Amino acid sequence: MRLSPWFGTLKSYLARRHCRQRRDSTRRRRAAQSAWHCEQLEYRILLTNDLFVITHGYVPPVPDILGGGFPGWVYDMATAINSRIDEPVSNYDGFDFNSIPEAIEASRVQFNDNPNSTVSPSPFLLFDWADQSNNTEVDSFTSHGWAELAGIRLFLQIKARLDSASEPLNLQLIGHSRGAVVVSEAINTTAH
Repeated sequence: MRLSPWFGTLKSYLARRHCRQRRDSTRRRRAAQSAWHCEQLEYRILLTNDLFVITHGYVPPVPDILGGGFPGWVYDMATAINSRIDEPVSNYDGFDFNSIPEAIEASRVQFNDNPNSTVSPSPFLLFDWADQSNNTEVDSFTSHGWAELAGIRLFLQIKARLDSASEPLNLQLIGHSRGAVVVSEAINTTAH
């Protein structure tokens, strides 16, 4: 069987086109790997009457010294947000803090904390559920997962903070990974 000259021309055309596309995609891939294009965040002043709720996700069950426990990025995020607030955290109504990180750290609440006893005047609520986040078991008493229970606890903390505020607060909810489930559960609890 003999192929027509047209088939040979088409075959060579397709081969050349395929090589060119591979070369072009390789160039684009190399350029994308070597060049990071980061956009600067827009400058925005945040209002003082915002409540920033930040919670982490899964934390491995290892000792604090090995990287377990409350993640440090939560403090870093709160500090970054604090730099954009028109009245940054410093001293609030008789709470005397030596530094901004100390004031932000004071806004950390634990999973088992009583919501009414942990009300802080800070615009931050850093929710710590590290010990419960690595538990995948269902609670036998309530038949909820631990992320759901953390969401209910977070809702109680938010409610206590809103009830103690002298004026309405805008909620800014930030949850990373499994923390997003916790935030969603807190919102669902608010709706009910």
